[in-house]
Amino acid sequence: MSVRETINGRPKTVCAIAAAVIVVIVFTVFAEMRPPSGTVSVVSKLYFTVDDGKTYFADDSSKIPPFDHDGKQAVQAVVFRCDQGEPFVGYVLRFPPQVKAELETLSRNDGKAINIRMQYAEVKKPGGSRWVSVSSDRPNSGLGDIIRVEGPPGSTGDPQQITP
Repeated sequence: MSVRETINGRPKTVCAIAAAVIVVIVFTVFAEMRPPSGTVSVVSKLYFTVDDGKTYFADDSSKIPPFDHDGKQAVQAVVFRCDQGEPFVGYVLRFPPQVKAELETLSRNDGKAINIRMQYAEVKKPGGSRWVSVSSDRPNSGLGDIIRVEGPPGSTGDPQQITP
């Protein structure tokens, strides 16, 4: 039996495997952003943008994007730098209205809030038009392309996320 016949004959199994792979990727991304065990890291500020990543500013990390900033809607800007190059926005992040409402009722460090943030955030590339859930299990959702950050042309080294 060929691979194609196996895939066509077991679509539910293939979807389950694809969903599991996506969950592992999302978990890995968030695990990489956590500090090593045994250390306590409190991030008091994050980067946000009101112009789709063209510019960004630091603000209180307890703010849940999107939020109003000087009359414009701000979303989180996930900022990276390659070696000693200029920082750049790799992707932007927000929460759907119903998720934001639930997060606003919880403490930022509440385990439930952390799980909700990891499951229901939506991301997109700066300049992109489509927001994708980080828990998307659709094979062609584009999530991998969004969270896979490459440096600007001419940059050297792997992009490393930076915080204010």
